Amino acid sequence: MSKRDLEARYIGTIGGPLWAIFHPIVTVLIYWFVFSVGFKAVGPSGMPFVLYLLGGLIPWLLFNNTLLASVSAVTGNSHLVKKTTFPTEVLPIVNWLSETFTHVVLFLILCIVTWSHGHRPTLYLLQLPYYYVALGVFVLGLSWLVSSIQVFHRDLSQGLLVILNLWFWITPIIWMKDMLPTRYNWITDYNPAYYIVQGYRNSLLIGEPFWNDWSAALRFWMIAMSFLLLGVYVFRRLKAEFADVL
Repeated sequence: MSKRDLEARYIGTIGGPLWAIFHPIVTVLIYWFVFSVGFKAVGPSGMPFVLYLLGGLIPWLLFNNTLLASVSAVTGNSHLVKKTTFPTEVLPIVNWLSETFTHVVLFLILCIVTWSHGHRPTLYLLQLPYYYVALGVFVLGLSWLVSSIQVFHRDLSQGLLVILNLWFWITPIIWMKDMLPTRYNWITDYNPAYYIVQGYRNSLLIGEPFWNDWSAALRFWMIAMSFLLLGVYVFRRLKAEFADVL
């Protein structure tokens, strides 16, 4: 292998992880500039908007990126799927773990920004693994579901982009829940993404224990476990036909 080929391979090896981190950072900077600098937005109780934004956007990006990567987990790895001994169920899990690397880096950046604004770490940080696992249960159930359906309906990935875009804007990530009229509270009450987003903020910025709102936790776990069981069932039911269709 020539020196040029080695350099190209090296650049490709480090370029992927760097871009995975650079892209969300640029996204955060754009939202921060538009809403904080342009619209002079502030978070609840006078919280700096950048903290409110980061607290919600970082778990959302983990959810969004894992789901977008997993929708083509089966169709994009047909060479592995056609091997009868390969456990295709692990493909969405691999995407989840891969996105976790970016998530950890962004979370460390969030911690630095948070502490630079005078918010010191508290014991509530210890409940973040709970929200991380909760997000994993929900997104893996969805990932198994959409990745198995994508094999038979290849346009699902395009529809998923639309759904996630709508989901982002109905989740209080760059806006606050109290801006919503009371009669529309069901939009956040039954939105699993909001439970996770607010959980991250409660743990890092607000200092609220996860057991404060048992009704929200119950609603989340009912929805998350329903999608997990549905995703596992559909994936296993359709798995036998993957190789033939691909």
